[in-house]
Amino acid sequence: MDNERHISGQYDTELTLLNKHFVDMAGLVETQFLEALNGYLESSSRLAQQVVEREQQVNQFEIDIDMQVASVIARRQPVAGDMRSLLALMKSTTDLERIGDESKRIAKLTLKRPISTPTPEIRENLVKLKELVHANVRRALDSFARMDEPSALEVISIDDEVDDQYNTILGLGSDYISNESEKVDVFMNIIWVARALERIGDHATNIGENVVYAVSGRYIKHGKKI
Repeated sequence: MDNERHISGQYDTELTLLNKHFVDMAGLVETQFLEALNGYLESSSRLAQQVVEREQQVNQFEIDIDMQVASVIARRQPVAGDMRSLLALMKSTTDLERIGDESKRIAKLTLKRPISTPTPEIRENLVKLKELVHANVRRALDSFARMDEPSALEVISIDDEVDDQYNTILGLGSDYISNESEKVDVFMNIIWVARALERIGDHATNIGENVVYAVSGRYIKHGKKI
């Protein structure tokens, strides 16, 4: 009996450490996201360069967590809810890494784009999209930390708002290029930044879906429930 308690205690310690590493990675990725967008909106090459330089740290977090999860599964052979939680952790780590990738993409656009800024209306809508996506990323990470299915479902539902805001920016960008055809490079940068934000929103949704799977075993993807 003592040996069983010892093994159980070791397992709990391993899970606690895994979750800590996930939280640490999430904090780094959130910093990358905010600095990438602020760097773009402020034309700050300093912030953009910081994002690019830290990208390898995000990648290393993903590698380490994947290896730790694989080790726990191989040694502990978890079943049911424990297995779902570990798979959800691994999949959510991949989504965090991809948020980091999109943040780096925005940072590189900041470093390469011509010295110009979008119109006030486009800027306002980019800021709105940034705030909407950031809030949903935070909500997704909070729902994951608490394994809160209702909050995760809210994350999933907000994806439509993100898509609507993205489409608004596409429309504004189209009008902009019609009137300022010589500024096509600026227009394309705006579109790529908005697209990166929309994809980050998709990854927040994925994390919400992972929470639902971990908690109840329901598989939700592309609006379908299995």
